[in-house]
Amino acid sequence: MLKSDATPVRKTPVAPDGNPAPKDNKRTQVAAGFLRQIEDGAEPANVEGAVSDQTPSQDAPPAPTQSSAAARPAGEIELKLIVDADRMAHFNAAPVIAAHARNKGSRKHLKSVYYDTPERALRRNGLSLRVRQSGTRFVQTVKTEALEDPLRRGEWEASVPSLAPDLALAMPFIPEKLRSSLEAHPLEAIFTADVHRHARMIDLPTGTVEVAFDQGELTAGDRSLPVSEIELELKSGSASTIYEVALLLAEQGAVKPSIRTKS
Repeated sequence: MLKSDATPVRKTPVAPDGNPAPKDNKRTQVAAGFLRQIEDGAEPANVEGAVSDQTPSQDAPPAPTQSSAAARPAGEIELKLIVDADRMAHFNAAPVIAAHARNKGSRKHLKSVYYDTPERALRRNGLSLRVRQSGTRFVQTVKTEALEDPLRRGEWEASVPSLAPDLALAMPFIPEKLRSSLEAHPLEAIFTADVHRHARMIDLPTGTVEVAFDQGELTAGDRSLPVSEIELELKSGSASTIYEVALLLAEQGAVKPSIRTKS
């Protein structure tokens, strides 16, 4: 589980001479505007340079039982930046990437199937369950959303033999009140995600962030939705590092910060 050692960050910009930066500083204005929208529960509009400087906290996840020994408890601090598909290469070449990336990164083709009950019991309770294929490996993931901490989510993974879900592995991380409903109503595939990902690890003095450039498509029945987003996930260090990387990427063009998962 990731834990941040940082408290909520609302820093006042400082000029090189040590005095506070001007109040019309663009970076400060757009970041503050986005933070207000997040705190009000709204999905932010497209803006250039707008990101949240909120450093969230996390409630302790449920303790795994012996039956979940194959599962790996984890947590994530994550922010997505939705961008135009034809601008993705431009963001990938941003100075913060060129100067701080460990290497050229890895490229993967990710196929995921998201599951729920016919009544969408998981979604209505802030949960998602997916099985993702990367090469010959299949990983089942349960995610929870903390409404009070929009950038932080609970996440538990387990290896499975195919794209079919293993409900027994998921049960230890499902609230007890939902377990009987899941047992009585078999899970069904709700939608699929077909995404090509270029992931790069960025090392900054304040922490390490994985920057994933995702392009692909979500499909549900005869409906589809394109995916073009940059996913920032804290790997170590202060949660404010995500804010720092997002601001630097936003200087390259218009981005739409989002706290919504694909599901």
